[in-house]
Order: sequence, then C-alpha cells, then structure tokens
Amino acid sequence: MAENLFIERLDAQEVHLPQIMEDLDFSIRSLFYHGMEQRLFDFFQIKPNMRILDLGCGTGFLTEWLYRTYPDHELEIVGVDLQEALLSKATERANAASFPIVYMRGDAHALSFADDSFDLIVSHTLIKWVEEPKRVLSEMYRVLKQDGLLCIGERILPPVFLSKDRIDQIVQRKTESMMNSIPHPQIALELPERMNQMGMREVDCIAFSVPTRMGKTGEALRNFESKIDTTGNREQVRLFIHQLLWASGRK
Repeated sequence: MAENLFIERLDAQEVHLPQIMEDLDFSIRSLFYHGMEQRLFDFFQIKPNMRILDLGCGTGFLTEWLYRTYPDHELEIVGVDLQEALLSKATERANAASFPIVYMRGDAHALSFADDSFDLIVSHTLIKWVEEPKRVLSEMYRVLKQDGLLCIGERILPPVFLSKDRIDQIVQRKTESMMNSIPHPQIALELPERMNQMGMREVDCIAFSVPTRMGKTGEALRNFESKIDTTGNREQVRLFIHQLLWASGRK
C-alpha cells in the first residue's frame, strides 16, 4: 500500500493518536453547524438502497451521520481508511450504536472494489494528504457508478483570520508550519478543474466557512468568552466560540 505523509507521521509517533482522532472529529463536526447540515442533505441526494463509500473515513463520524439521518433507507455504507487505529475507533462506535456499517483497511490509490460499485462516494480531508491525487481521483471515478455522485470536502488553506493582533500572528505562524507538512495544501482550489479533466459531469462547489482548530478548545474558550469586553462585536464573537465548542463536541 502506498503510505501517505499523514500515516507516516502517525507511524513515527510525531503526533499523538488520541489528539488526531479528536482533530478529525472536530474537522467533520464543523461541517454540521448552523444550517450546513440541510445543505449537505440536498447535495448528497440520498435515496433508498444506495451503496455509499466513505473514503478516508477516519473515526467514522460521517458514516454514522449518514446512517443516523436515513435509518429507513436501508443504505449499504462502507468506510475505508489506511490507519487501523482510526478504523478500530470507528468500528467500536458503530458497534456501540448497533449500526451495520462496514469498515475496512484500504489504500485510496488502489481500491479493492469492482468498477461501478457505488452510488455515492464521500471523502473529507483526504486528498491533500495522499501521495498521488490524480491516481486517487481516478480510483474514485472507477468505482463510482455511471450516474453516481462524488462529494469531496477539503479546506482551503491558509484559513482567514479575524484580527491582526499578536495572537493572530502566532496562529499564522502555526498555520504556515502546518501547511509545510501537508503534501498538497492548495488542492481544494484545483479539484473542480481536475474533476472536469477526468470527464466528470456537472461539477459543482459549495463554499462555506468553518472553524479551524489550532489547539485545545473547551474550557479555554469558555473562559475567553467570559472575559469578552462588552463593546464591539460581542455577539459575533460569542457565536463563533459557540461554533467552535459545538464542533469540539463540548456544547
């Protein structure tokens, strides 16, 4: 299997696995806040008896959301990831909820499925980490049915910051360091053209803002909220903090 930089960092223990799991959950949970859930409902076009692949499924938040949202659709959902520790967590969560979701280890560069296998393929925060994006996109295209739908979610980096103070400068430096560790940090901007070149039809994009997790949240953000001055855009800041807490699963 072709290893990617994300997996190499895990194997080298350069990152703490529980922290990676928390960051992955934060990233996907942030999509389901303040109206985005309904937009995703509409975009996925879920129908009964669909066969769905979550490629780069991580800890299984998105697969669980699909099954929980459409319990009567008799969906066949398969989650694939290269990291066994993440798959173990996803399987544990699915079993605890009695969700018949199948998780398996697999390489996005060489999927083990036959051509035209899936009605819907979803992939979040994967393509920027893989060794060969073109090959991975080709594999997605191969296993997708002729009338199927491919949905790829990626962040546009670097993120946009709200201020120009010292804290913002610290975050900017951390972001630059993070981008240097990602093989394809700007690939989100290239995806529409890449997909058109592959022959995909009706390529569309949804653009929206989500919080970027630069460190631990939770109590630190709640303490920060309690100290906000009463002047300026207090309510806007409060809403933003609430969004961060919700995405972290703490509120």
